[in-house]
Amino acid sequence: FKTKPDYIIEVGVAWSGSLLFYSSIFQAFQGKKIIGIDTFIPKEIRKRISNFPKLKDRILLLEGKSTDKKIIRKIRDIIKNSKKVFVHLDSDHSHSNVLDELKIYSKFISKNNYLLCGDTHVELFDKNPHGKNKNYSKGDNPLTALNEFLSSNEGKKFKKDSQFEDKYFLTLNPMGYLKKYR
Repeated sequence: FKTKPDYIIEVGVAWSGSLLFYSSIFQAFQGKKIIGIDTFIPKEIRKRISNFPKLKDRILLLEGKSTDKKIIRKIRDIIKNSKKVFVHLDSDHSHSNVLDELKIYSKFISKNNYLLCGDTHVELFDKNPHGKNKNYSKGDNPLTALNEFLSSNEGKKFKKDSQFEDKYFLTLNPMGYLKKYR
């Protein structure tokens, strides 16, 4: 809300709760679009979103891999040269995928805007809190990718912003809120 983005990009749609939440706060500051990306978006999710007439028009769903060049091109066509973009990465939590997403989606963020790297808490547990048979775990997850990204040239333009986790104390995204400062 502080940065009042024109666009929110959420990578990983899941059950659409975040998309609907973001759309509801867009009403307060006239945001343009929330772009939800996932490899598979079930009909039930599309129907759930359509059940909210005041919120659905702000949501655009793109089905495909978040790192696919076609998806990235579509996003660029939508947001054009907007300088007010917020990105929430919450899809495949493996180190390699999150690192690729950070490299790609960080370029959409301008100074004083945010990128949220979701589920960084996985690194803090010996056993994956999301259960067995996941393609990520301790040592291979969003936080390990985030730390590698922050040591890159593009990553050095960001700082971890702990004001959210300090304020609310509990988060699934510790050290995952990044603010672009240059």
